[in-house]
Amino acid sequence: KEVTDLHSRISQGIREAKKNGTQIGLTKGTTLTTKKSLECISIINKHSKDFGGKMIKISLEELLNTPRNLFSGKTIAFITDTVWGVGVVVDSKVLDGLNKIYSFKKRDLNKPLAILVSNTEDVFKHIEITNEHIYDLIKLWPGGITLIFKKSDDYFDNVTSLNTIGIRMPNSNVALKILNYLGPIAATSINISGEDSLNCIEDIENSFKDHIDYLVTDVH
Repeated sequence: KEVTDLHSRISQGIREAKKNGTQIGLTKGTTLTTKKSLECISIINKHSKDFGGKMIKISLEELLNTPRNLFSGKTIAFITDTVWGVGVVVDSKVLDGLNKIYSFKKRDLNKPLAILVSNTEDVFKHIEITNEHIYDLIKLWPGGITLIFKKSDDYFDNVTSLNTIGIRMPNSNVALKILNYLGPIAATSINISGEDSLNCIEDIENSFKDHIDYLVTDVH
């Protein structure tokens, strides 16, 4: 409860700053451009110290009102159209989150994670179209189909050293809103590799609270 209340206070402060027309922006370290935002980051730092970085349960609304860079390198659990997934935003700190995920899942390092996206623009910017029929397959999105593409640049290189990448657009309102806000996420199921996936918030919290940074509680 303390963790949930903590994040609610953070999100409330950010919403108030936005309502007042104040620009919110993180600089190096923990300096912010507003007094209210400075209070928010102080709470985050205190949380990190007092709770040892334990899992934060967060609503979808709270996530969408939190600065994106606070999720950089963090493991985020959320519902998809198939199973509950855990992932990390594909950015400069993606390896931080990937290392955690491979470690707690005991996953083979040679098995890359799939990339979840909310729109086709995020796909076409970084892949080569080697077959015209791929456009017909993409029409099956959103859904449970993962398509394998040849990479056209180094954007996904920290996710996999292969020259191909698996990409999917989930048919989940919650997942799509998260992806639209944070950008592409490298994700996988929440489980120890080879074991059944966990699909209950209570089970996820009990089993992986020390390994997952954020758990988005919305299911619809």
